[in-house]
Amino acid sequence: MRILSTGVMAISFAWAVTAPAQFREGQVVRGFRLPEYDAAGALKYVVTGDAARAVASDVFEITNLKIELMKDGVVETRVTAPLCMYNRRNNEARSDGSVRIVRGDVVITGEGFAWNGAESHFRIERNARVVLRNIRLDSAQEARKP
Repeated sequence: MRILSTGVMAISFAWAVTAPAQFREGQVVRGFRLPEYDAAGALKYVVTGDAARAVASDVFEITNLKIELMKDGVVETRVTAPLCMYNRRNNEARSDGSVRIVRGDVVITGEGFAWNGAESHFRIERNARVVLRNIRLDSAQEARKP
């Protein structure tokens, strides 16, 4: 009987972990990680933050958002923002505040953004600034020649 009860407990635990969690308005989750996988099981992106406060059943206010976009199992792009709203059902994040995107030698900053993870679409609303790091001047001058 002991083996049976342990098996039932393990099944119950697995179901509780994999079932979509329901959050009460105002409930806070700290140090969370929300991975998203493609149809083949490869990791597409991971959404993390210091804290997420539920404002509706599928909408969270995230403090210190970080989105890591993956390619071939490696982080290709990092998006950070001090505060945003995240809809976990639609895989969308948006904010009126600042945002920073780093991809290789390109850094993009701005204010106000909308990200749709399902469509891999990102939009900066205003004051967008692009900085190219580690770019040699002779390469840039060659690119301008007709």
